[in-house]
Amino acid sequence: MFICAAAMRWIDVPPAPGVPYWIAGLAGAVFVLAGIAIALPQRTMRLQDLLGALLFTAFATIRLWIGFGPGQWNFSGGMSVGTVALGGESNEMGGRIAFGAMGVLVSLIALRAWRRVFRPPYEDKQS
Repeated sequence: MFICAAAMRWIDVPPAPGVPYWIAGLAGAVFVLAGIAIALPQRTMRLQDLLGALLFTAFATIRLWIGFGPGQWNFSGGMSVGTVALGGESNEMGGRIAFGAMGVLVSLIALRAWRRVFRPPYEDKQS
């Protein structure tokens, strides 16, 4: 909620340089929506479907903005197995492709989630 409050400029904490406030708000919303969805009782399936669709949409939007949005990005990556670690800088194009591809994939999941939100009520017991 702190990130959402900063994104709405209720508190004076700006996002990282080059990151718009709306992206910071979506990043905070991902955590808030996930927390609410987990806390809801099981009998509120329709509300959970809506929160899931909003969550996937926010998650996809962030990835798509990183993959296809303006500005220059510096990406790094790494991997470790036991005591062996590999890592380092990767190029901007590789990072943008990875984030863009993941954004498209999560967008498809979000579309499926929105389909569940708007399904007719009689399909509730069949899904």
